[in-house]
Amino acid sequence: MNIESLQPLRTARGITRELTRGYRVMTCDSFFSTFAPDVLAYRRMRLGQIRSYNRPRRIVTRGGTVIHYRRNRGDIQGIREVWLDGVYSVPFGQQPEVIVDLGANIGLTSLFFCEKYSPRRVVMVEPDPANAEVLQTNCAQCKAAVEVVVAAVGHEDGTVYFEESEESNLGRVADTGRPVRCVSIPSLMRATGLTRIDLLKIDIEGAEGRLLSFANDWLECVGSILIEFHPKVVDEPALIALLRSKGFRYFTAREVAPFGGVADYFCRPNWTGLQTL
Repeated sequence: MNIESLQPLRTARGITRELTRGYRVMTCDSFFSTFAPDVLAYRRMRLGQIRSYNRPRRIVTRGGTVIHYRRNRGDIQGIREVWLDGVYSVPFGQQPEVIVDLGANIGLTSLFFCEKYSPRRVVMVEPDPANAEVLQTNCAQCKAAVEVVVAAVGHEDGTVYFEESEESNLGRVADTGRPVRCVSIPSLMRATGLTRIDLLKIDIEGAEGRLLSFANDWLECVGSILIEFHPKVVDEPALIALLRSKGFRYFTAREVAPFGGVADYFCRPNWTGLQTL
């Protein structure tokens, strides 16, 4: 049996899995009227944009969180990864009070953190203005003190080029593109008044290499990290070794995500405000 003949079966299994998990996460009205049709539309988008592409959408989780998104592949994929697959679940009963979300996109992960862990403070950094507009709408409901910073993040302040993508979750810092402001972690902490970060989420499409490798003394102020590595453009083993050398314990994505994930976890034992591992 060749790969092409298996594709319809894999697609059917994927749809069934997403519908089953979506029904558990969302209110019945949101699931049947909005999300279930979008799960099917996601597959049709592989063949090209559908008439209702990018239409504003709204769903409500069973925990009461309202999620605004757009009917495009990037946003729908983000909902699946964050809310259905739990790829950014914080393991070991940790309850981070101060969270920084790098590559916040439309705020799906920050909303997930706010519903599941009730943090006191959340700072979100996102360079794409279109994503940041939806992000602002989403985070307005959070009970935590929240702040949105429209910028890229890097090892130094300045200006970088941001290469946009047709997929709303795949834009990245590159050699060409639209000039955007870049902020370093020390500058971000000074501007927001943070002295510590209990949880740092990093999904910045390959820019994690330079962020972590240069001028990284700020890591001493971080208790734990959930990070999606992009091994096609960064040296993942070297970055893992670097973080271990800074005193973090390392856990693979498969060890911490309920359904197997994309984000590896690093944590400092005995960090104040987090449970001891």
